[in-house]
Amino acid sequence: DVPLFSLDYICMPGRRKIYVEIIDPDKETSTASHELRSRLGVVAASYADLETVTPASSWQDSLILCGFYKAGKTRDDDRLFMLQKEVFDEILTACDNAPLLDTDHHEAHVVDVTLYLDNLITKGGIPTNMFKASLGEEKTRDFFSKVFFGVCDA
Repeated sequence: DVPLFSLDYICMPGRRKIYVEIIDPDKETSTASHELRSRLGVVAASYADLETVTPASSWQDSLILCGFYKAGKTRDDDRLFMLQKEVFDEILTACDNAPLLDTDHHEAHVVDVTLYLDNLITKGGIPTNMFKASLGEEKTRDFFSKVFFGVCDA
């Protein structure tokens, strides 16, 4: 029972941006989520020297437990990658320590994640919109549900 992890890495000539978000689609702030947020605060402090960017407001803002929005030059690639790795390591630790969902909670979790997925496809976001433009909505939904979110039976 852990929140979703979202990572966008944007490469532009001479510039980089990373958006790392921890998303809780059922809006539940469990003790585990608070502990994770605290540990991620320590990680964030280590990268305070990197430029912080403000993402555009989005329909999913209320679901984001915490986010890292950083920018840099190509010379900052190593630090940006390390930030992503440290956040991901904390997520993996949270996964190792999280309780398994019982049947009822698992079904509710799948419903919450599926609702989030449906909203992501219909309301969009920059990366999702790029997928939809490239693959079409149906193939994007299929890929997201099978690969990104694992909420389908196939």
